[in-house]
Amino acid sequence: MLPLSDPWEDSLVPDQRLDDLNEVLGGVGAGELMLLDGNALEAFGVYRRDPSIDPLAVDEDQTIVPSGLAILQQYALAEIGESYRLETVARGEDDLTVVRLVPR
Repeated sequence: MLPLSDPWEDSLVPDQRLDDLNEVLGGVGAGELMLLDGNALEAFGVYRRDPSIDPLAVDEDQTIVPSGLAILQQYALAEIGESYRLETVARGEDDLTVVRLVPR
């Protein structure tokens, strides 16, 4: 579980949450399961295709109105994508997918 109380609010001041987030991400290992929605799967794919994208970079089109994924959620997916690919375990009709982390 990511150490984010409210991903959108925490993402307004990402530097204050990065140490805790990186500590948790450092403990993520092969075989672990994650529950992702369609937005998260799409973001994971974007960061895997172009690892040079910095999810923490300021985006002029960004809004604080919650939609999709918060910056720190995107950051976590980008970090996980550096070491792992996703293997689908189960997919629901509700846009949720359980995936297993598999080393790249």
